[in-house]
Amino acid sequence: MSVRFGHLACWIDPAQWDSLGLAHDTASVERLVRTILTKDGEITPLKDDRSSLVWHLEKGVREWVVKQRRQNVVKALVYHAVRRSASWREWRGARRLAAVGAPARQPLVLIFDCRFGRWSETLVLPFLDVSSLDALIVEGAAGAPPPESRQGSPARRRLARVLGAQIGRITAAGLVNVDHKPTNLMMVEGVAQGRAEPVIIDTTAVVGRDGDERVVRMLYNLLRASRRVGPIGPREAMACLKAVLEVDPSLARGRPRRLRHVAQEVQRRLDAFYAEHDPHTMQRLPPEEIARRRQGR
Repeated sequence: MSVRFGHLACWIDPAQWDSLGLAHDTASVERLVRTILTKDGEITPLKDDRSSLVWHLEKGVREWVVKQRRQNVVKALVYHAVRRSASWREWRGARRLAAVGAPARQPLVLIFDCRFGRWSETLVLPFLDVSSLDALIVEGAAGAPPPESRQGSPARRRLARVLGAQIGRITAAGLVNVDHKPTNLMMVEGVAQGRAEPVIIDTTAVVGRDGDERVVRMLYNLLRASRRVGPIGPREAMACLKAVLEVDPSLARGRPRRLRHVAQEVQRRLDAFYAEHDPHTMQRLPPEEIARRRQGR
């Protein structure tokens, strides 16, 4: 559903407004849009870089995450026109995940402001007042043994199975989330007990599966990003991978040892990454150190 207010073009999903108990008549939508664009409320900056400006806005009992994209004007206009801008990709990715039963934060409204010499594309999403997976990994890392000797608690293995089952449902439906990482997995109530799945945020990188390669890359990205914030033991990683394979029988189909094959593919990518990066800081090594490591193989 689209509405216009002067130079502003807005797209909304009435079902999402209903789910939040919000009226979506024209006057109500315009009030929220004006509140967002004038930053009429308590503002907390979350991100400010070359690609985007993100802030948390609180007004009364309502809290929003607002993302304003930055891009070359001509490129932005073209991408918006063909619905390939970052905001449209996040909108579409969230709906694609929800359609296959994976919880994802759904955008509330997309605002496009295009005037002579000025443009902006703004995405408004509900604020989730819960911790992400990386915070849980950090909490569990205090006083933990090195990753190679860590067996993982039953609770962490249960959580790993929840994560794996969610990934398997996504990949079995023909999708992958290229940016599947701990900071984008929100630990809503019941996840730690295995009664719910994480809510996925930042769904810009949800794309079609196109074979096993992208699935392996998704698993590798999750494991590498998780180990960046804390130790992940072998049993935890394998619990996650087993759950993926149980839910998605198409992954490594025809391989006599599916689990071993996928684990080796993920490990091969990890080894290649650590050959060029410090395992503790994840920073890229100097060229001479990379060359020395390659010669020592």
